[in-house]
Amino acid sequence: MLHTAAIGGHIEVCALLIKEGPNLITQTAGCGNTALDCAAILGHLEVCKLLIDEYPKLITQTDNYGWTALHQATKEGHLEVCKLLIDKAPHLITQKNWHVETALHNAAKNGHLEVCKLLIAKAPYLITQTNNYGEPALHYAAEKGHVDICKLFIAKAPKLITQTTRYSLTVLHLAAEKGHLEVCRLLIEKGPENFVTEKDDFGETALHKAAQKGHVEVCKLLIHKEPL
Repeated sequence: MLHTAAIGGHIEVCALLIKEGPNLITQTAGCGNTALDCAAILGHLEVCKLLIDEYPKLITQTDNYGWTALHQATKEGHLEVCKLLIDKAPHLITQKNWHVETALHNAAKNGHLEVCKLLIAKAPYLITQTNNYGEPALHYAAEKGHVDICKLFIAKAPKLITQTTRYSLTVLHLAAEKGHLEVCRLLIEKGPENFVTEKDDFGETALHKAAQKGHVEVCKLLIHKEPL
């Protein structure tokens, strides 16, 4: 019941349920989600405040995949909820889920520029943190085509552009495979001279990736930079 009220953002109902059934606040549902997770996912700031005030331990609780409420809020781009959670528990910003992803990975993947700015301002080192495949948040943003976030990350940490992941994939490989033309342009402009010709562990360049997926405009760009 409390989860349902939290999802709907019904703060008075949440307060009533907690008063009449205090144990409800510790219950989890689905994949281990707390009522705070539900409120954070939907961006219900006042409900989040209520739940944290009533049971502060909720803020550090993780679901079955190691996600905290901050991971949930950053994924959905709820800036004010993110601010609240970080203010209440600053250490959350360093916590990783089971895939070794930070809150910044989530924000970058889902295109939430302002949330990315907040996280970097609070913890600049997050920008170099990698997941279990060796991917920093830049690679997530590039793979999803979020060019403004890529610009932010490259400006803050230029060396990230040359970082390779498992199987020696570059960030250009990832962007080219998904057909993100503007991201590819940015990466070629900011990357090293030989960026276009760098190969992964399978001997493939970014052009191979774009060609395999049929991204004609990206292929044209890559061929122009490094003729066949």
